[in-house]
Amino acid sequence: TRLLEGQFPNYERVIPTTHDRKLTLETGEFAKAVKRTAIVARDNANRVVLETEGAQLILSSESGTVGSAREEIEVAREGDDIQIAFNAKYLNDVLNVVETEGVVLELSEPLRPGILRPIGDGATDYLCVLMPMQVI
Repeated sequence: TRLLEGQFPNYERVIPTTHDRKLTLETGEFAKAVKRTAIVARDNANRVVLETEGAQLILSSESGTVGSAREEIEVAREGDDIQIAFNAKYLNDVLNVVETEGVVLELSEPLRPGILRPIGDGATDYLCVLMPMQVI
Protein backbone atom coordinates (compact mmCIF):
# COMPACT_ATOMS: atom_id res chain seq x y z
CA THR A 1 0.00 0.00 0.00
CA ARG A 2 1.00 3.55 -0.55
CA LEU A 3 0.25 6.55 1.66
CA LEU A 4 -1.32 9.44 -0.21
CA GLU A 5 -0.49 12.94 0.87
CA GLY A 6 -2.28 16.12 0.02
CA GLN A 7 -5.23 18.28 0.93
CA PHE A 8 -8.44 16.29 1.14
CA PRO A 9 -11.89 17.86 1.46
CA ASN A 10 -13.26 18.14 4.98
CA TYR A 11 -15.95 15.44 4.81
CA GLU A 12 -17.30 16.46 8.21
CA ARG A 13 -18.71 19.64 6.66
CA VAL A 14 -21.39 17.67 4.77
CA ILE A 15 -22.59 15.80 7.87
CA PRO A 16 -25.59 17.63 9.35
CA THR A 17 -25.04 18.58 12.98
CA THR A 18 -28.66 19.36 13.86
CA HIS A 19 -32.05 17.86 13.08
CA ASP A 20 -35.66 18.80 13.80
CA ARG A 21 -37.15 15.37 13.19
CA LYS A 22 -36.15 11.89 14.28
CA LEU A 23 -37.73 8.70 12.94
CA THR A 24 -37.02 5.41 14.72
CA LEU A 25 -37.76 2.36 12.57
CA GLU A 26 -37.43 -1.41 12.68
CA THR A 27 -34.64 -2.19 10.19
CA GLY A 28 -36.13 -5.29 8.57
CA GLU A 29 -39.61 -3.81 8.13
CA PHE A 30 -38.19 -0.57 6.69
CA ALA A 31 -35.86 -2.44 4.32
CA LYS A 32 -38.69 -4.63 2.99
CA ALA A 33 -40.95 -1.61 2.43
CA VAL A 34 -38.18 0.24 0.57
CA LYS A 35 -37.50 -2.80 -1.63
CA ARG A 36 -41.17 -3.17 -2.55
CA THR A 37 -41.65 0.49 -3.44
CA ALA A 38 -38.33 0.54 -5.31
CA ILE A 39 -39.75 -1.86 -7.90
CA VAL A 40 -42.06 0.87 -9.18
CA ALA A 41 -39.50 3.63 -8.59
CA ARG A 42 -37.08 2.26 -11.21
CA ASP A 43 -38.85 4.20 -13.96
CA ASN A 44 -38.77 7.42 -11.94
CA ALA A 45 -35.07 7.89 -11.05
CA ASN A 46 -35.52 5.44 -8.13
CA ARG A 47 -37.42 8.14 -6.23
CA VAL A 48 -39.22 6.90 -3.11
CA VAL A 49 -41.18 9.45 -1.10
CA LEU A 50 -41.24 9.10 2.69
CA GLU A 51 -44.07 10.89 4.46
CA THR A 52 -44.95 10.82 8.13
CA GLU A 53 -48.52 10.97 9.41
CA GLY A 54 -48.53 10.60 13.16
CA ALA A 55 -47.14 7.16 14.04
CA GLN A 56 -47.12 6.00 10.40
CA LEU A 57 -44.41 6.28 7.78
CA ILE A 58 -45.83 6.11 4.27
CA LEU A 59 -43.44 5.09 1.50
CA SER A 60 -44.67 5.71 -2.03
CA SER A 61 -43.40 5.71 -5.58
CA GLU A 62 -44.99 6.34 -8.96
CA SER A 63 -44.25 5.46 -12.54
CA GLY A 64 -46.13 6.52 -15.64
CA THR A 65 -45.81 3.05 -17.16
CA VAL A 66 -46.00 0.71 -14.16
CA GLY A 67 -48.36 2.49 -11.78
CA SER A 68 -47.79 3.29 -8.14
CA ALA A 69 -46.78 1.65 -4.88
CA ARG A 70 -47.63 2.56 -1.30
CA GLU A 71 -46.42 0.98 1.92
CA GLU A 72 -47.26 1.97 5.50
CA ILE A 73 -45.09 1.04 8.46
CA GLU A 74 -45.03 2.09 12.10
CA VAL A 75 -42.58 4.76 13.16
CA ALA A 76 -41.64 6.38 16.45
CA ARG A 77 -41.46 10.03 15.44
CA GLU A 78 -40.05 13.08 17.18
CA GLY A 79 -40.80 16.46 15.62
CA ASP A 80 -43.26 17.58 12.97
CA ASP A 81 -44.51 15.54 10.04
CA ILE A 82 -42.34 15.64 6.92
CA GLN A 83 -42.44 14.63 3.28
CA ILE A 84 -39.03 13.85 1.77
CA ALA A 85 -37.77 11.76 -1.14
CA PHE A 86 -34.65 9.60 -1.41
CA ASN A 87 -33.10 7.39 -4.05
CA ALA A 88 -34.31 3.88 -3.17
CA LYS A 89 -31.02 2.36 -4.31
CA TYR A 90 -29.08 4.34 -1.72
CA LEU A 91 -31.57 3.49 1.04
CA ASN A 92 -31.31 -0.20 0.11
CA ASP A 93 -27.50 -0.03 0.06
CA VAL A 94 -27.45 1.30 3.62
CA LEU A 95 -30.16 -0.97 5.01
CA ASN A 96 -28.45 -4.06 3.54
CA VAL A 97 -25.37 -3.52 5.73
CA VAL A 98 -27.08 -2.48 8.97
CA GLU A 99 -26.98 -5.41 11.39
CA THR A 100 -29.03 -3.90 14.21
CA GLU A 101 -32.76 -4.33 14.76
CA GLY A 102 -33.41 -0.61 14.54
CA VAL A 103 -32.35 2.50 12.68
CA VAL A 104 -32.83 6.19 13.26
CA LEU A 105 -33.38 8.63 10.42
CA GLU A 106 -32.53 12.19 11.46
CA LEU A 107 -34.03 14.89 9.23
CA SER A 108 -34.41 18.65 9.16
CA GLU A 109 -35.95 19.91 5.90
CA PRO A 110 -37.12 18.18 2.69
CA LEU A 111 -34.14 19.38 0.64
CA ARG A 112 -31.44 19.01 3.29
CA PRO A 113 -29.36 15.87 3.89
CA GLY A 114 -30.54 13.30 6.39
CA ILE A 115 -28.55 10.89 8.54
CA LEU A 116 -29.35 7.21 9.00
CA ARG A 117 -27.78 5.48 12.02
CA PRO A 118 -28.07 1.95 13.41
CA ILE A 119 -29.40 1.69 16.97
CA GLY A 120 -29.74 -1.12 19.48
CA ASP A 121 -27.51 -4.07 20.34
CA GLY A 122 -24.35 -4.06 18.26
CA ALA A 123 -24.76 -0.46 17.09
CA THR A 124 -21.55 1.21 15.99
CA ASP A 125 -20.59 4.80 15.24
CA TYR A 126 -21.55 4.13 11.62
CA LEU A 127 -23.67 6.77 9.96
CA CYS A 128 -24.81 7.40 6.43
CA VAL A 129 -25.51 10.83 4.97
CA LEU A 130 -28.44 10.63 2.56
CA MET A 131 -29.00 13.38 0.03
CA PRO A 132 -32.70 13.93 -0.67
CA MET A 133 -34.36 14.20 -4.05
CA GLN A 134 -36.96 16.78 -4.96
CA VAL A 135 -40.51 15.61 -4.26
CA ILE A 136 -42.53 15.93 -7.43
